[in-house]
Amino acid sequence: MKYEKIIVPALVILAVFMGMEFLTTRMDYQLLWGGVVAFLVLILGLWPSVNLDVKLVFIVILGYALGGKGFAYVSPYEPIYIGEIAFSICLVGYLLRFKLWFKTWNIFSTFIAVYLIYGLIRVVIDFPVYQMNAIRDSAVVYYSAFFLFSSVFFMRKENMIAFHSVIKVAIWFALVSKIIYAISDFSGFPIAFIGFQSHPDAYGPLIVGGVAYYLVKSCYQRSILSAVFALFFMLATVLVSKTSFILALFIVLFSLVVFGRARKILIPCIVGGSLSVLVTCVVLFIGPSLLFELVLDSETAETLGAGSGGVMNAGGTTGWRIGWWMMIWQDTMSTAPFLGLGFGADISSAFLIDVLGYNPSLEELASYSRYPHCVFFTVLGRMGIIGAIIFVLICVLISPFVMKFYRFVFTSSETNETDVLVMSVFVAGLFNAYVQATYEIPYGAITNWVCLGYCVARYKVLRTPIDARA
Repeated sequence: MKYEKIIVPALVILAVFMGMEFLTTRMDYQLLWGGVVAFLVLILGLWPSVNLDVKLVFIVILGYALGGKGFAYVSPYEPIYIGEIAFSICLVGYLLRFKLWFKTWNIFSTFIAVYLIYGLIRVVIDFPVYQMNAIRDSAVVYYSAFFLFSSVFFMRKENMIAFHSVIKVAIWFALVSKIIYAISDFSGFPIAFIGFQSHPDAYGPLIVGGVAYYLVKSCYQRSILSAVFALFFMLATVLVSKTSFILALFIVLFSLVVFGRARKILIPCIVGGSLSVLVTCVVLFIGPSLLFELVLDSETAETLGAGSGGVMNAGGTTGWRIGWWMMIWQDTMSTAPFLGLGFGADISSAFLIDVLGYNPSLEELASYSRYPHCVFFTVLGRMGIIGAIIFVLICVLISPFVMKFYRFVFTSSETNETDVLVMSVFVAGLFNAYVQATYEIPYGAITNWVCLGYCVARYKVLRTPIDARA
C-alpha cells in the first residue's frame, strides 16, 4: 500500500523528468544514449507487474499533465515524438494480445475501427501530395487507436490498479503546471525548463476531474481534507482556467447529480459555486482586466491578436472562431463535401489573413491554421461529411454510456471515486474538443482516449472487485 502511494509516484516523477532530459539532448549522442539506458532501467523497475507498453503510456500521460506541449514535442529524432513512440510500442503490444480482441470488442471499438480505416485511406490518398503534413494532420484520427489499446490492457487488474495511482498524480501535476503557467503569464518572465510548456488542453480536463473526485470523496467518505481539496480545485478552475473548463466543470457536476444520482454532492456544489461567484466578484471589483486575464486567457487568441483589443472587442474569441469554422464549412461544402479537403490541406489560412489581418511567417501560420479548435470542423474539413458523421456517431454512442457509467458508480456496493475521476476527465476533455483542441493534439487526445478505454474496460469487469483506493 505504501509502495503504491509513495514510492511509485516519486519514481514516476523522476522518470518524467528523465524522459524530458534524454529526449531533448539529441545533439550530444553520448548523453542521449546514457539517458536512454538510465530511463529504460527505471521504467523496467516501475510497477513490476505492469506491462512495458502500459508503463510507457502512464509516463506519457504524466509528462503531458506536467510538461504539456513541451513534453509532447520532445524527441530523439524529429518528427518522432514521445506520443508516436508510445503509439508504435502500444500497437505492437495490441497485435500481440490478439486473443483479447474479441473479449474486449464493443460498439465503440467498431466505430473507432471504421474511423481509423477511413483515416488510413485518406492518408494513403493525401500523402503523395502533402507528405509529412498529411501524417501530422491525421493525428486527429490515429490517436483514437489508444482507446483500442487501453480497452485491452486495462483488462488486467494490475494495470488498472496502477492507473489509479497515475491519474491521481496526474491531477496534481496538472495543477502545478497551471500554477507555473499563471506565474509566468502574470510576471512576464516565462519559467522555462526542458520539456515544459504548459497548455490548457493538457491540464484543464485533469483539474476538472480533480474537482469531481475530491468532491465525491469528501461527501461519501466524510473526509474534511478531501472537501478542502475539492474547494481548492473548484476555485482554481473558476479563477485560473478558461471559460470552456468552467462550463466543462458544470457539465461534469450536473452529470454526477442527474445521471449518477449523487445527491450528496448537491449542497457542496451549491456552496462551492456560490463561493466561486463571490471570489470572482471580488476579483472583478479589484480589477476587471485581471478577471479577463484569468478566465479568458487563450494562447491561440493572444497570438492571433484576439486579446489585444481589436478582435476581442468586435466579438471576442467566440466571434472569430465561429467565423473561422463557417469558412471551413463553406470551403468544404463547395470543394469536396463528402471526402473533405484532405490531411495536409490548408483549411483556414485565408480566414486568418483576410479576416483577422494575421500575417505571420508561413511556418507560424501553418501551425495555427491546422487546428480550428473544434474537432467537428477539423474532421469535416479534412475528412468531409463521411468522416464527420462517423465521429459524431461515436460521440452519440458515448453519451448513454456516460450516463450508465455514472449510474453504476453510485449504485455499486461501494462508491469508486477513482472511476468518477477518470470519467470526469474524459467528459471534460470531450466537451473541450468542441471548443478547443483535445483530439487534435497529443497532450489532450492520448489521455482522453485512454480514460475512455479505462471506463469501458472497467464497465466490462464490474463484477470483479477492484480496490480503487490502492
